[in-house]
Amino acid sequence: MATTQAEMRALTRALPSVAEPYDNQCFLLRLPNEIIAKIFFYALPYFDVKRIQTYPSPYDAPLLLTNLCHRLTHIVWTTSSLWSCLAIQVGRPGHDVPPTVLQRWLTRAGARPLTLSIVFWSHRQEMFEIIMSTAPRWKTVLISAQPRNLGDFRPWTSGGFPLLESLFVYARLSNFNDIPLCSAAPEFAPRFKKLLVFGALVFPVPLPWGNLRELELRNCDITALRRLSPHTSSLESLTLANTVCIEITRFPITLPNLRRLIVIGNFYDFIALMEDVETPALEFFSCSLHHSSSRQFFNVFNRLIQKSGCLITSFILQFPTAELDDIIPFLTSTSSIQSLELGCAKVPSAPLLRGLTWDPSGGAASMLLPRLSSLVLEAHETDAPFDSVLLDMLQSRSGVHPSAEPAHLGSFTLRTADYVIDPGSLRQVEELCARSGIDFELQS
Repeated sequence: MATTQAEMRALTRALPSVAEPYDNQCFLLRLPNEIIAKIFFYALPYFDVKRIQTYPSPYDAPLLLTNLCHRLTHIVWTTSSLWSCLAIQVGRPGHDVPPTVLQRWLTRAGARPLTLSIVFWSHRQEMFEIIMSTAPRWKTVLISAQPRNLGDFRPWTSGGFPLLESLFVYARLSNFNDIPLCSAAPEFAPRFKKLLVFGALVFPVPLPWGNLRELELRNCDITALRRLSPHTSSLESLTLANTVCIEITRFPITLPNLRRLIVIGNFYDFIALMEDVETPALEFFSCSLHHSSSRQFFNVFNRLIQKSGCLITSFILQFPTAELDDIIPFLTSTSSIQSLELGCAKVPSAPLLRGLTWDPSGGAASMLLPRLSSLVLEAHETDAPFDSVLLDMLQSRSGVHPSAEPAHLGSFTLRTADYVIDPGSLRQVEELCARSGIDFELQS
């Protein structure tokens, strides 16, 4: 017994010297608060402003980080950069954030620009006032609401939106003609560059449409573009997705600085618009269409190119019903294309590849797209000589062909089922690309 007590006294005396290294073992606690705050910032999850889940969440940083020791929790509470992104659902049972909690979160953000995702399921005046009080600090904002669930913005926006860069507006309405025709002065929102409208623009405050550089219209009336076009001469990128055409009224639309045009959905709703629009600076065009006539599409788009005088350098086509006879004449008239992506399931690829192959006897005038440097080809239904024609095309554009004069193909991506190309031919393609400096990728 005496021996045991002596051992216990010896261990007790040694305890401080043993415990001290363990107290200082946490590397994080040795760092200055500023460095810890930086580390915590990189621990934040990716914040998508289009999210509908409430954020911050107890299961993610920054709230999750408050389960650490007192010092680290204090750093979380006092680091404004951890609280500048919020997603709030107003009036949704089980998802509501109490006004006091929202106010506390916004206070922790300090004077930082805010990225907010706000869904108004119903009108709650106290929550509305707290949110609107931060309007001068809005940087990127999503508002999803019916007009009846929004309050009066005017008392809160007299000073404008000095930091606003991107606005996303979601509303499911039967009437799409509610976009304010008046435009605010540029200094009202001097940084305003991007607008996405899903359904209808229920934002009740006129904005400086002339500042817009990027516009995306989804599931709304295509005539919204007609209403905005007189004020959007600086527009550089336009996306039209699953839109409808309610108004028949037509008038010319000129978008002098538009460089990117993306079309998604049913082409019939875009025909009238494409007939009226002029885009002299257009360089990039991408379309993903279904259940429409490829011949009609290419005819209309050709007319757009001809009357606008634009030079398309990048072209992406996802068109399951497109036919080869319609694609080749179109590519013949757009020789400026440098990057091409084709995803047409019913297109036999061998005739197209023959057109892309350099023929020394015919010269550059006999081939398609002499400036092509990047090709993405999706081939699911091909004819018999596909393998050999593909190799011939790559050889002629690889820079090692003795008569190769067209642009060197820098990258080639093939999306295909396993049965389309023979494994032996595939190895030849890989070896040729490796030898010629063509960046090759196979996507099955």
